[in-house]
Amino acid sequence: MTLKLPQNQLVIFESLNQTGETSPIQITTKTGLKLEQVSGALFALEELDLISIKTTTISEVSLTKEGDKYHQNLLPELRLYEGIKKLKTNTNELNLSDAIKKSNLEKQEVNIALSNYARKKFGEIHQGNITIENNIVLEQDSEQLALDSIKHGIEITPQLLKRLEGRDLLEIISRSHMFVTLTEKGLQIREEGVQISHKVTHLTPQMLATGKWEN
Repeated sequence: MTLKLPQNQLVIFESLNQTGETSPIQITTKTGLKLEQVSGALFALEELDLISIKTTTISEVSLTKEGDKYHQNLLPELRLYEGIKKLKTNTNELNLSDAIKKSNLEKQEVNIALSNYARKKFGEIHQGNITIENNIVLEQDSEQLALDSIKHGIEITPQLLKRLEGRDLLEIISRSHMFVTLTEKGLQIREEGVQISHKVTHLTPQMLATGKWEN
């Protein structure tokens, strides 16, 4: 016996790939139906065990405005380190104000630079002076490298992801994606063929007057 489906369900059912997944967006492109029409019909087809619906969540990582700025100009703590290096002094301890001026840090970047400078053990800050560790290789800074990786769509470690997110240098956007595949029953029905069901969904005054809707 040939299965009968409402027109929208039939059009969608016949638009599905027989050998792979189909997304709702692909269905709207093929059928010309609106996304909300497609979604409703898909759930109805799933109830008939003709299709299987799989939803996956994909996280997209991108740099914030500040993260993009530091990707181009280096992180504040790295610029502070570079500024101290440019002072070319014979001692490892320098005046903090001189170091900040040499680094060309913006006012709002100073505290960021100082806290991360200390965290990364670039040196110590004490009573208006700052020290420097001479063995630091800025090109190997993991957070600066991570900014570049994100900019180019390369995955970074969860630890770096958490750290940069905590510094408001990146944002993570989670998007849900739906994919539809035909079940074994659905594939069999496709081979056998499907007809349009003439089930009444909207009653007209004429139908009510003649009683045709009962048939």
